[in-house]
Amino acid sequence: MDPGVGRSWVPASSSSEDATGVTVGPELCGEPGFPMQLACQVPCWEDCAMSEWGQWMPCSHTCLGGEGSRVGDSATQGRQVRVRAILALPGDGGRQCPDRLGLQEWRPCNQYGCTVHYWHALPWGPCVHEVTQGSPNASQVVADGEAACATGVQMRVLTCVHVGGGQLPTDRCPLSQAPMSRRACLVPCRRDCTLSPFSDWTPCPDPCRQTDGVPTPRQWRFRVVIQRASGGGRPCPKSLSDMRPCPTRPCPQYRWRTYRWGRCHLLASSSARAAGANPGESPCGQGLQTRGVSCHVEGEGHVDPRECLTRAAPMPMLAQPCRVPCASDCALSTWSPWTHCPSHLGCGATQTRRRSLTGRSKRREECKVAHTFPLLESQLCPCNTHTSRPTGPWSDCIVTLGEGRPGDGPAVAGEPECGKGMRLQAVSCYDHEEHLTRPEMCNSPGWREEACEVACPVDCALGEWISWSPCSKSCGAGMSMRSRKIQGAPSHGGRPCPPPHHALQMYEAVPCYSDCALYTWVSDPWEVCSVPLSGMCGEGTQTRTVRCEVQGVEGPGTPVEEVWCDPTERPQDARACVLQCPGACVMSEWGPWTRCPQCQWQLTVTHNRTTHCYGF
Repeated sequence: MDPGVGRSWVPASSSSEDATGVTVGPELCGEPGFPMQLACQVPCWEDCAMSEWGQWMPCSHTCLGGEGSRVGDSATQGRQVRVRAILALPGDGGRQCPDRLGLQEWRPCNQYGCTVHYWHALPWGPCVHEVTQGSPNASQVVADGEAACATGVQMRVLTCVHVGGGQLPTDRCPLSQAPMSRRACLVPCRRDCTLSPFSDWTPCPDPCRQTDGVPTPRQWRFRVVIQRASGGGRPCPKSLSDMRPCPTRPCPQYRWRTYRWGRCHLLASSSARAAGANPGESPCGQGLQTRGVSCHVEGEGHVDPRECLTRAAPMPMLAQPCRVPCASDCALSTWSPWTHCPSHLGCGATQTRRRSLTGRSKRREECKVAHTFPLLESQLCPCNTHTSRPTGPWSDCIVTLGEGRPGDGPAVAGEPECGKGMRLQAVSCYDHEEHLTRPEMCNSPGWREEACEVACPVDCALGEWISWSPCSKSCGAGMSMRSRKIQGAPSHGGRPCPPPHHALQMYEAVPCYSDCALYTWVSDPWEVCSVPLSGMCGEGTQTRTVRCEVQGVEGPGTPVEEVWCDPTERPQDARACVLQCPGACVMSEWGPWTRCPQCQWQLTVTHNRTTHCYGF
């Protein structure tokens, strides 16, 4: 039928289904209980274009009336509304759009009586053992697979309340509808916390290899939880580790020991030259001689030389140049020992040693040249110097009172346990031959000190309490909570944060009771799309009224302040819209999806929308 001709009949499609939703033949269902044809109207292109009716909104009343109300009383009957929107304004001579009431449709709803009084049950209490209940079977278990050692009973409190709020005597609620207030339960067995034995102590670092500034080493041992406590058994300890300072011991003294120089071995180039110059003579010339070096530790003898490389003086030379005399060379005796250094002259004294010409060299003039073959050498006597070196690790920080020096005696009662103090390290004195001597030779008391500080205990720092939260139950008994942030965690043995706490906040809860009135957001239908500039068509804004109402059983909702409703659930009160111009093609919203056929694969479901085209 062409647009605008008049009314036409639209056939309705139907199908027959059984109780499981499977399509069956129409002969099994008989006559349909609904019309197979509905009157409709095909709009003309210049008519007002409107969308399909929307979904029915929630009923204004949850039930029919309250105490004393009568069926048919319009003040206590619920109503539902559904709306439709204007998609495009009419053109010249077209059918006008309906007014605001024409965009709404109402129907009655919730035509059943209200339940004014009802039972409210508090949470179940703990499972309490009752001797009269007897023991459970061996196969009975409680939650998490734990065995039950006894049969007990759980109780909970029942109260009779009014739907609008307030507690009533129990005889006001029907006993036949009262929930169970007592039930049997299984008491879990008492189990203490079971721990594994401690592990071995962790190894201590070598104190003689530590450098300055390293704190006193400690060693640890650990254990693990084999079974956690249950059923009121002894709980597990908070700490599963143990610590102790590493034992201290004196560091051994390492030193190098040298052996006599070996025979001088000619270098290859020097031996060839000498042998070629005077045939028949023994090889002579420049060579190299070596000696053995070993590492010794006091009281233990030979040790790995690598120990002396890190703990003793530099390693002595293992090789030095030498000369194998030729037959034509001047023959000299070996050097005599150095003369004794007089101690009374101090560091300014000298010591000498001598040698002499031997054999035919005594008669050879070229051997008597002093600058070529010196027969006397002198050198400054070694000064009797002493050096000090730190030995071992630093001590723990010692907090002192007044100006007393460390080592003056034991700490007195009342001495502070934190603050600034001193720590000590042993200092050894060595002479020029690396022999350990008295500390006085190095003008040292035998230790050195360094300023330190023992951190004072810091207690848990808490912020201010925030306001109490709303009651957890919107109706009846619940819990209200408040919290405050943990601004600083405890350290160095300070007072811990009071439980219960979680992450960086601690909480406090108190019981509360909320009025059983239901506060809910109610929104009116959307207004017609308002186009601010032309007023005819284009982009605009739709608005609607949103209010908070308290919903009772004895009448419609009563508007209250918005603070009583949850602000996060507040409906939108404005949205953008488009009002199509006359002659444009407009489409309705998508309709619902069609039903998916039963027990068939790879089928497609569809949904439709209506198209209104103008000016074509």
